[in-house]
Amino acid sequence: MEEKGSKRFGAYLRKLREDRRLTLDTIEELSAAQKDRISKTYLSRCENGRALPSFTKLFTLSKLYKTRLTALAERLELDVELESMPDVDLTRATYEQLTMRGQEEIQHGNIKLAFLLFNAAWDLATLEEGASRSEKEAQARLALAIALNRLGRLEMAEEECKSIVSIGGISPFILRRALILLSWIYHECGRVELARIMIGQAQQKSDPADLKSEADIASMMGLLETEAGSLADATKSLARANTLYESLKDEFNLCKTFANTARVELAAGRTEQALDLFNRSLELARRLGYQYYVAKRLHDIGLLHYSLHKADQASKFFYESNELARRADYYDTIFLNCYYLWKIALERGDRSAAALNEKSLRFYAFKIEETFPELEGFKAFLEKGRGKP
Repeated sequence: MEEKGSKRFGAYLRKLREDRRLTLDTIEELSAAQKDRISKTYLSRCENGRALPSFTKLFTLSKLYKTRLTALAERLELDVELESMPDVDLTRATYEQLTMRGQEEIQHGNIKLAFLLFNAAWDLATLEEGASRSEKEAQARLALAIALNRLGRLEMAEEECKSIVSIGGISPFILRRALILLSWIYHECGRVELARIMIGQAQQKSDPADLKSEADIASMMGLLETEAGSLADATKSLARANTLYESLKDEFNLCKTFANTARVELAAGRTEQALDLFNRSLELARRLGYQYYVAKRLHDIGLLHYSLHKADQASKFFYESNELARRADYYDTIFLNCYYLWKIALERGDRSAAALNEKSLRFYAFKIEETFPELEGFKAFLEKGRGKP
């Protein structure tokens, strides 16, 4: 029986090799110096979807392609997941149609479908000839990075952004977008200093005519200033971002900025103002069909009620958020909802509910790359073996 592989992952491996101008013969020669040699026949089988590379061979490929092993392993896992989805016929779509539809799907929370669309756009970009190829390829890879970030595949998203930055001859706009996204990724991973460096580089390359990037830079600065405790500066940055998004009629990012401003209000102890902003973000997300942000805002409102010791109201919002989050595999939101439902159950002495939520937490804890206090707290709980959060 022929070994089952992954056509998607195989095509990705071929892209990595060809982007580095390496032949199958060259890989066989170079891998001879590594612990696990890769024959050209074996790699060809993997690239054609007839075999899956072993962990040791992935390690060798990561060395030869100068990419992280974790990013390759993530891509393999994601591609296997995507192949279980119903087939989508993308053969007749143009590059522009694929990217436009992908943007629509990502805003509506259909991230895996968006990823497939952007990946197909990248395929078409690699077939381009002339000066437009680099720009289209960079655009497609930036869109892929955005989708990967939303899927919680931060290592993969980081790798894509770094690849974009290394592409020569791309427009300053694409370069700024990649730096802004890198800043966000580092922020999510708790690498705050790197986040500051990336947003600083984006600021150095800023263009007053590029209002979208100016708004995103201001928004990112607001997040970093909030974490640094500079609430007055954060308020100013977020207000500027909000004004720019309104001028651009960018309701997608307005939805996020309302929530970020709400967090500043919370940090300043202004609970009512924070709740009003979270509700404005929720209403906007619902009206526009942004399911990811609906789930996030329901969680935020639940958490606010939890901080006010209103456990019943908090639980209601956490459960409603989870109904949406589970349908689309929003792992971070599922984890956070289950974490607070777990805490509420422990506080009430409800062992059955606590055990049920703890089971979910154990499952999702190691599927999440970004770091946040709840995740670290639960992992510390697991390390102790027994105890309370």
